[in-house]
Amino acid sequence: MRAKIYLTVPYVQKEQVKALGAKWDKEIKKWYYDGEVKNFAKFGQWILGDDEECIIAYERLCIIEGKRHCYRCKKETRVIGFGICEHSKLIYDKEYLIDDPDDTIEMDEYIFLTWINDELDIPPLLL
Repeated sequence: MRAKIYLTVPYVQKEQVKALGAKWDKEIKKWYYDGEVKNFAKFGQWILGDDEECIIAYERLCIIEGKRHCYRCKKETRVIGFGICEHSKLIYDKEYLIDDPDDTIEMDEYIFLTWINDELDIPPLLL
């Protein structure tokens, strides 16, 4: 599967990511990689930073709305969250690895979102 992911690259490392196949987006002013998800591990240090793992979501990301009853007041409350259909886990354990995780994602995990088309329609702050 192919996807596009934006990277956090210090200026002094720009030639290094360029040599790995990253490209510069002059509109957004960020480096990105557009290719096979299995190759995201090559860019692990610019995706993870100081974290040891993250979830990379791609394809069919949606916003889900539901209703629950408040445990305190018992009133019905609107609940909104993300639905992620396709995702992989990027892990650092002496090297960067891409893994297909279980279908569940823990609430405290760091999630990176990537889009395939129309990135210019997404506000730069969200990217």
